[in-house]
Amino acid sequence: MKGYYTIRATAPGLSRGEWIALEASYARELEVALGGVDRTTELCLAAASEDANGAARAFLLRGSEVAAAAVRAALQVPADCRFSIDAWQAKEL
Repeated sequence: MKGYYTIRATAPGLSRGEWIALEASYARELEVALGGVDRTTELCLAAASEDANGAARAFLLRGSEVAAAAVRAALQVPADCRFSIDAWQAKEL
């Protein structure tokens, strides 16, 4: 199985271009904070499978906060913008 993660930015009034730029910037910053694409995917999958107090979830939360702060410092981000992360696995046929 191959793992994936997706980022979603939500804020009222964002244009499609702003929305895509925020999500892409957040994903890049998250990967920097967590140690690369593969490590980020591993942590997202691990966090999705553990309870709210799990170690991977706590590490992912810290990385998420760092990424959000970096994006807010670099781009004009609406105050009510929120980022979310989803993780999933797919079977290769």
